[in-house]
This record gives sequence, structure tokens and C-alpha cells, in this order.
Amino acid sequence: MKIPFIDQKLSLSAFVKKKIRTKNRDSTINENMVGSIISIYNGKRYYPIAIVKKMIGHKLGEFVYTKMLGKSIHSSARNKKKLTKQKK
Repeated sequence: MKIPFIDQKLSLSAFVKKKIRTKNRDSTINENMVGSIISIYNGKRYYPIAIVKKMIGHKLGEFVYTKMLGKSIHSSARNKKKLTKQKK
């Protein structure tokens, strides 16, 4: 059985502070982090997540998506501009 990865700096700072900013998405949530607010980076911006007891054992990256959901690449505004230029 694998031991879950927990970033030591993140765990200690969650125990002391209430608000934390991190890019470490692969860290597992433990009991010390419960009650704190952790802002997780998704590649573009930081999203604040309030840590509760149900999240223990999950990874931080599970709660912030890195890709846009529900939008197609082909229907973007940039591609619509390209299509109108090509038709002219």
C-alpha cells in the first residue's frame, strides 16, 4: 500500500494559518487542514476551497478543474471570426 503524499510546508501552514495559496495539486488532504481555506492554482488563477471533514484522503487537485467544461473548441469566438473571414 502506498503512503499518501502530504506536502510538509502545506500541512504546517494549514495548521497555523487560515488562508493559504498553493500550486501543489497532488498533496493529500489530512486532518490538520480541516477548517482552513486553501486557494488552489488551476493553471490560470487561484480558486479558494474551504476544507471540510469529507475531503480527508482526497487530493487537492480533485476540487479545481483545469479545463473548461461544457464548451467546444470549435464554437469559440476566435474560431467564429476565422470562419467569417474565410467565407468572404
